[in-house]
Amino acid sequence: MLQKTALELNLKYVKPTTKAVDRMFQKWLKQNGKKFPYRVNPRQRKTKLDWPHQNRLGQYGFRGLATELYFTVAADTLQVHFDLKGEYYDSMCDFEVMPVQRADGKYSCAWCAHNWQERLRKTSREVDWRDKVKKEKYFATLAELYADHCFDRLLSWCKKTLKPGRLIVYCGEPDASRWALIRPAREVLDFTRAERVLTLVVPKK
Repeated sequence: MLQKTALELNLKYVKPTTKAVDRMFQKWLKQNGKKFPYRVNPRQRKTKLDWPHQNRLGQYGFRGLATELYFTVAADTLQVHFDLKGEYYDSMCDFEVMPVQRADGKYSCAWCAHNWQERLRKTSREVDWRDKVKKEKYFATLAELYADHCFDRLLSWCKKTLKPGRLIVYCGEPDASRWALIRPAREVLDFTRAERVLTLVVPKK
C-alpha cells in the first residue's frame, strides 16, 4: 500500500544510513540540548538481549536518570528503551519516519502521505475519530524532516514524561508479554508491587 501511494504521488524512497541520521541528531542536539529537562549523553549499551537495536549507532542516556532508560537513533525511527538487570525489556515509545523525496527535491514521510491519501478516499459517512490525520508536510532537507518527525517529538516526550517524583513501572516475565511505563509515584504504587518499580530520577549523592 505504501509503494502504491508513493507511485501515485511520484515519490522516491530515500534510505539514509543510521550514521548519517545520527550526525543529523548530534547537530540538532547542539542547538536544542539545553531544552531537555535532563542532559542527553552519548553512551554504549551492554545489554545482553539487544534485538530491537542491534548494530545501531546513536545510543543515548540522560544524566541524573536511571541508566535502564535510554534511546537509540536509527534511519527509520527514534526509540526509547528500558533494560532490566542488563537485559532488554521493552520499548517505551517509538517515533517512526519513512523518508521519501518529491520531484522538486523536497522530503516527506511515506507513512504521512499514505495516511492522508487513505483519508481522502473515504466518504463523509466513513470518516470517524480515527481519521484525524493531517496532510503530509514537505521539507527542504532530510534534517528538517527528521527533526519534525523524530527529534522534536523526543524533546516533547521528555518534557512531558521525565519529571521528579515519577517511577518506571514494569510488568511481565522473560519470554512473555512485557511492558514498561513512566508514571507518577502516587498512581504506580496503587496497582503494583514495590519490587516492580524503579526510581526515575537518581538521588544525588
